Amino acid sequence: MDSQKTERLQYIDIAKAIAIFLVVLGHPRAVEDYGTVERFLYAFHMPLFFMMSGIFLKQKNHYGIQSWKNFFKKNLLGLFVPYIMWAAIYMSFTYINVGKVLYGSWIVLRNAHSLSSLWFLPVLFMARTYQEAMMHVAWKFKWNPRKVAFVCAFLFFVLGMILPHNNTGDGIGMPWGFDIAFVASTFMIFGYLGRPYLEKLAERGILLKLGIAAASLILLLIGIHFAHYSEAYPFMLMANAEFGSPILCLINGFTGSLMVIMIAQIINHFLKHRNWILYIGQNTMGIYLIHKQFLQGLYNMTINVAPGTPYLVRAIVVTCIAILFSLFLLGILSKYIAEILGRPSVEKNYEEKLMES
Repeated sequence: MDSQKTERLQYIDIAKAIAIFLVVLGHPRAVEDYGTVERFLYAFHMPLFFMMSGIFLKQKNHYGIQSWKNFFKKNLLGLFVPYIMWAAIYMSFTYINVGKVLYGSWIVLRNAHSLSSLWFLPVLFMARTYQEAMMHVAWKFKWNPRKVAFVCAFLFFVLGMILPHNNTGDGIGMPWGFDIAFVASTFMIFGYLGRPYLEKLAERGILLKLGIAAASLILLLIGIHFAHYSEAYPFMLMANAEFGSPILCLINGFTGSLMVIMIAQIINHFLKHRNWILYIGQNTMGIYLIHKQFLQGLYNMTINVAPGTPYLVRAIVVTCIAILFSLFLLGILSKYIAEILGRPSVEKNYEEKLMES
C-alpha cells in the first residue's frame, strides 16, 4: 500500500520538473524584451512553485522554542546560506553591494550585479515563516488548521496587495520580499488545502484529468488576455511585486498551476520509465541556482550561430541544455560543497530536509 501511494505521489516531483523547465524557459531574454511566451509563463510559473511547496505543509504535534529553533536552523541553512553564497559569487564585491545583498529584493540584487533570480529564496523563507506562525496559532488555540489556513489565505493575499511595494521610480523593493511573501503564502495555502483533492484526482481516470487540464488552460488564456489588455502591467512579475489585477493574479496563478499538476498526473500514469523526470523534480533548487548565467550565455551564442531560428525553438533547446548542464554541475557540487545547494548531504531529498522538524 505504501509503495502504491508513493508511486501515486510521484506526480508532485513530475510537476516540479515541469515547473523548473518553465522557469528556465522564461529566463533567456532580458526583462525589457519579454514577449508572448513570457506573458504566458509568468502568469503562473512562480505561483506553481509556491503551490507545490505548500503541498508539503503540515501541522506539527507540538510548537515551542525548540520547534522554532529547528525551523530556523533548517530554513536558514537551506535557503539563507545558498542565497548568500550564490549572491557573493555573482556580485561585484563592494561594501555597498554586500548591504544590497543582505537587503534581499530583486531590484537591489540587479543593482548589485548579482543573480537577480535569487529573490525567490528570501521570499520563500519569509513565506514559510508565515506558514509556521499560522500553524503555531492553530495548534495553540486548538483550532482546525485547515479552517485557519482558509482564513489566512484571504488575509495574506489582501496584505500582499495593499502593503507598499516600493518598486517604482527609485524604489528598491521591500527587504527580503516580505510583501511578496504574503502573496506567495496564499498559493502555498492553496497547495496545502488542495492536496487531499489532488490525491483523489490522482486515482481518477485520464479523461477527467484531461478535462480539468483543458478547462484550466482555457481559463488561463482568457485571464492572460484580459491581463494583457488591462491598464495593469501586461504580465505578472512576482519578483518585483508587479501583480497586475489581484483577481487575475489569483485566477491565472491557480489555473496555470492546476493545469501543470493535471499534466503531471497524466505523465505519471503513462510514463513507465520516469526516473529521469523524477530526478529533475527532486533537484529543482539546484537547477534554479545554477542555470541562469550559463543559459543566457548559451542563448546569446545561438543568436549569432542561428539568427533565423524562431525564438521559442531556440529557447527550448537552450533550456534543455542548461538543465542538463545544471544537473551535471549539481552532481559535482553535491559531492564536494553541498552547502552551496542548501543541503548538508546528497542522501536526502532537499525538500524533505527542509520540511522535516
